[in-house]
Amino acid sequence: MSHPAYLLISHGSRDPRPDAAMAKLAQQLAQQLAQRLATSDLALASRASCGGGQGDRPARSASAIPLVETAVLELHPLPLHQQILRVSEHAIARQHDEVRLVPIFLLPGVHVKEDIPAEVAIARQQLTESLPITVYPHLGSHPHVSRLLMPPADAPTTAARLVISHGSRRPGGNEALEQLAATLGASVAFWSVPPSIEDQLAKLVQAGHRAIALMPFMLFPGGILDGIAQQVETLVQQHPQVTVYWAPPMGAAPALIDLLADWLA
Repeated sequence: MSHPAYLLISHGSRDPRPDAAMAKLAQQLAQQLAQRLATSDLALASRASCGGGQGDRPARSASAIPLVETAVLELHPLPLHQQILRVSEHAIARQHDEVRLVPIFLLPGVHVKEDIPAEVAIARQQLTESLPITVYPHLGSHPHVSRLLMPPADAPTTAARLVISHGSRRPGGNEALEQLAATLGASVAFWSVPPSIEDQLAKLVQAGHRAIALMPFMLFPGGILDGIAQQVETLVQQHPQVTVYWAPPMGAAPALIDLLADWLA
């Protein structure tokens, strides 16, 4: 039976809020995975008892409790491959037999397609003990990620929907999000590439919409959302007849923990 350790990889930020949110995410995910392990153990013990076997199973060792740590691709004293080696050492010390890397990225940009694979390759070359390192697909590729992208609870059903994202400069990097937005009856706008958030908001106002629901395809608060909020505030001041409703970042939803726990378990 495999006893993997997990490393959640995010971008990294000078703003302390995303890193703090990632640390909380890792803690909550470890607790959720531990609860599921305990439930599984109880179910196995019950079946063994009903089948005439030993009903009392030995307590699961501490090494079997999931180890969930975090790492960042940028703005860390250590490069990512050294962070991977460090968690691998922790995993070996706790007798885990695999390290599973989970890129907490929403778009398949350069970081997901090039930077992280390159760092993983270096870590595998430098790992002195035989410990498998498995890389999960990035979070945004999960088939149920749309469950995290909900309109604001207080927005009227007639509000125009606008999905906002950082965006990727990599060719094709935004296609999946554009398709997802279309299924939600929403337009899409990006912070770093066209169409811009400012332009898309202006188009909605010009089209006569007086209620606009903003749906951030982002995990946590940070400088980008602050910048977007400033743009939105400027628009509202120019068009006081328009009301903008905000959905929280997706990482604020308890559903993210359930999605990750289902995926990793």
